Amino acid sequence: MDKRLSLHEGEGPYRLQDFRFNLQEMRFIETISGGGTLEDALGSSDLLRHRALSIALSLVITGLLKESEGATDAPFELRESAPEARPPEAQVDSQLNAELLFMRAKAALHKKDFRTAIGMLKDITTISPGEGEYWAALGWAIYNDDPGRIAEAERLLKDSIDLNNDLDGAWLYLGKVFLAQGRSEEAEKAFSKAFSKNFWNTEALSELKRLTLNSRAPREAGPFAGFPAEPPLSGAEAGALDALVKAVRKHSGPVLFEGEPGAGKTTVLLELLKRVSQDKVLAALILRPQAKELDFVRELNSELGASSDARTVKDQLLNLGMRVSQNKIQGGQSLILIDDADSLSSGCLKLVQYLTRLKTLQIILSAGPGLAEKLKDPAFKELDDRLSTRVLMSGMTPGETALLIGSRAKSAKGEAAVRVALSAPDPGEIFKKTGGIPGAALREAAAVFGRTVPKPLEKTVAPFTGTVAIEPGPGDTEAVLPEAPVESEPRAHEKIELMEYEHVLEPTALEPSTEAPPKATPPEKAAGVPETPPHAVPEAKPAHIPAQEKPPAPKEATGQREAPVKTGPAKKNASSRAILWIMLLLVAAIAAGYFIWTFWSGNTAKKQEPVAVPAPFEEKFPGPQGGPVQADFENAVPGQNTETSPVNAEAAAPSLDTAPRGSE
Repeated sequence: MDKRLSLHEGEGPYRLQDFRFNLQEMRFIETISGGGTLEDALGSSDLLRHRALSIALSLVITGLLKESEGATDAPFELRESAPEARPPEAQVDSQLNAELLFMRAKAALHKKDFRTAIGMLKDITTISPGEGEYWAALGWAIYNDDPGRIAEAERLLKDSIDLNNDLDGAWLYLGKVFLAQGRSEEAEKAFSKAFSKNFWNTEALSELKRLTLNSRAPREAGPFAGFPAEPPLSGAEAGALDALVKAVRKHSGPVLFEGEPGAGKTTVLLELLKRVSQDKVLAALILRPQAKELDFVRELNSELGASSDARTVKDQLLNLGMRVSQNKIQGGQSLILIDDADSLSSGCLKLVQYLTRLKTLQIILSAGPGLAEKLKDPAFKELDDRLSTRVLMSGMTPGETALLIGSRAKSAKGEAAVRVALSAPDPGEIFKKTGGIPGAALREAAAVFGRTVPKPLEKTVAPFTGTVAIEPGPGDTEAVLPEAPVESEPRAHEKIELMEYEHVLEPTALEPSTEAPPKATPPEKAAGVPETPPHAVPEAKPAHIPAQEKPPAPKEATGQREAPVKTGPAKKNASSRAILWIMLLLVAAIAAGYFIWTFWSGNTAKKQEPVAVPAPFEEKFPGPQGGPVQADFENAVPGQNTETSPVNAEAAAPSLDTAPRGSE
C-alpha cells in the first residue's frame, strides 16, 4: 500500500485493454501510475474502495503494475501448496495461482480440448473450492467430454449456482444441459436468468430467440423445421457470418444483409450473437418488427433492457439514446439486429434512419431483395448513403444440401426417426427443385416427411388352429377340417417389429379364402378327409352341428399376439342407437300432439260457425210443412233462412255435430 507503482505494458501476456475498464476505472489506474503510492490513489479515487482494491490486485497479479524502482517480479506472489496426490495429466506448477490456471483451462475449453480442461479444473477446484465459476466450468467440460455423465454435470452446475447465484455462465450452461434432456421450459428459464444477470451475454439471448422460433415451427415438419443448437453452416452462411462479425467489431456503420427468403439469414444472425458473446455487446434481435412506430421503439427498449412507460415516440427515443450512452460509458457496444426488415413500415424505416445517426449504435438490417429497392426512395436517401457494408447471401451447393438434410435426419428420434427412414428424401431431387435455398430445401424434405405417415402395421391373422364348423344343409354328413400344426416359433413374416406403433383391429368374421397365407405350412392329412387348401371350404358336404353346440376356438399359443377387441366403438354405437330412438319417439309425440291440437281447435271453431259444405247434387227432403226444401249450404248465412222456402228456426242448416259422418 505504501509503494509507488507504475504500468508495465507489453512485457507479459496480458494487455490493459483486455480488462475492458470503464472511464472511471481508467482514471484510477492513471492515478496509480502517476508517481503516488497505492494508498494515495485509493484516497483520491471516485470508485468504491473494494472495487479499487480489486483492480489494483488484478493488475499486480498479472504483472501490469510493478514497483517504480524497476523490480522484475510482482511485489508479492500467491503460492498454493499442491495436493498430495495428483494424476499425471493434472500436474501443474504449484506457484501458479488458481486464476492464472483457470485462464488456461478456459483456453482449452475454447479449443474443445475437454479432457485437458477437466484435469486443470479439478486441480483448480482443489486449490479454491469456494469459487462457483470453477465448478461451473468443470460441469460443462464433463458434459462435453462425455454426454453420458449429464446428471453429474447438472449437479455440478447447480452446486456452482448455490455458491454464486449471479454467475450468468453457470445459468447458460445449465440451460444447455436442460435442453439436451428435452426440458425446454426449464431451459428457457435458465437462459432468461443468464440474460438477466448479464445483458452482455448475447449467447443466452441467441438461445432464447432460438427457442422462440422453434415454438412457432410446424410440428408436422418433424426434424426438418426449427433451428438446431449447432447448425451445419454452408459456405455462403459461413462467409456472411465472418463479414458481419468483422463489421460489428470494427463498428463500421449500418449493414444491409440481403438474401432470398429462406436463404439462412436468421440462422446467421443467431450465430452472430454467439460469436460476439465475449465482446461485451449489448444486443437486441427483432424477429418480427412492429408496424407502428411507438410499438417498434418500445420493443427495442425492452430488448436492450431499458423498458419505459413513455407514451410518445420522442420520449422512447430519448430513453433508448440514454441506454446506448450508458452502455458506452461501461465499455460496451450496442447492436440492433432487425430480421425481416423488408416488412418495416415507412414510419419505422424513418426511425431506423434516425437511429443510424447515433455513432455508438450498430444496426444490421436483414431483409429480402425488396428493401434495397425501397431504399432508393428519396425519403430514405440518408439511410441508403450510410450503409457501409452490404452482404449478399447465396444458395447452397448439392453437397451442402445433402449435408443439411442428412444432419436433420440424424437428429430425429423416436417416431420421427422411423418416419425419416421410411421417407428417405433424396437430396439431389430436392436441390433441383429448390435451387439450394436452405429454407426451401427443408420445406421440401418436410413435405416428403409429412406424406410418409406410417401405415398401421397390419398384424397378420393368426393361422387357424382349431376346427371349423360349417352350417350344414339338409341331408349333409358331418365333416370337420383338420387341425393345423402348432408352431413353436413365429414364422418369418410374423416377426415384424412393431416399434412404437400399436394398432387395434376390429373383430371381423373370417371369410373363406382360396389363397394360402405366405409361407404357411400345409396341414397334415387326416384319415378319411380329402386334402384341401388352407382356409378353403371342403368339397364334402358338412355335417349338421347345432349352432348352440359349436365348439369354441381353442386358445393355443400360435406365436402371435391376439388382436385386442375394441369395446369402445360398440358401446358408442349402442348409445347412438338409443339416442336416435329417443329422438324419434320425441318427434312422433310432438307430431301426434300437433294433430290432436289441430283437430280439437278446428272442431271448436266449427261449432261456433257453420262451415259451408259443397252440395254436388240437390237433395230434397220433406220439410216441416211437407214441402220440398233445397239444401243450399253454400249460400247459407248464419242466423238466416235459405231463400228457397221459409223455414222455421227448427229447420236450420244442420251443423257438423248432426251431419252424417260421411260428409265430414
